[in-house]
Amino acid sequence: VDKIHLNCNVNYQSIMSTVNKKEIEKFSKIADEWWNTEGMFKPLHKFNPLRISYIKKKVIEHYGLKSNAPDFRGNTRTFTCSWLPAFYYWNMQYHLEHHMYPAVPFHNLPKLRATIGFDLPVATHGLYQTWRQILSIRKRSLADADYQFVPEIPPKNSPS
Repeated sequence: VDKIHLNCNVNYQSIMSTVNKKEIEKFSKIADEWWNTEGMFKPLHKFNPLRISYIKKKVIEHYGLKSNAPDFRGNTRTFTCSWLPAFYYWNMQYHLEHHMYPAVPFHNLPKLRATIGFDLPVATHGLYQTWRQILSIRKRSLADADYQFVPEIPPKNSPS
């Protein structure tokens, strides 16, 4: 893991903790104001419809997977694509890798995938194949409300 983060220009300490006590204190003081839609956060509340739309578009990364899976490989998907969608997504099509190593900069996610890919589920390629998989999951979940897609996770091993 250290080698991966060093290769991706990530400070090991930043991985260990993302908790900033000053930020917690700051946001605790303004928490009540946050819910006032006419208060100081009014612009953010006005922005919410666009934000929600964006989140719905990002459903591709988690749809049909087990939200309570203890391993990110079971609740987050990665897909590969050409440079234009990758640019649009800021390489967040490597979403599983992003969840596993959030401190890795977006531009290094493909390199991270190449390094740890032996230990990850196979990724679909392209939006067409990815949405085809998602629609298949949806069809099956409509027929069986308890269905959740479980990606095949490689057995514990090391790179060849």
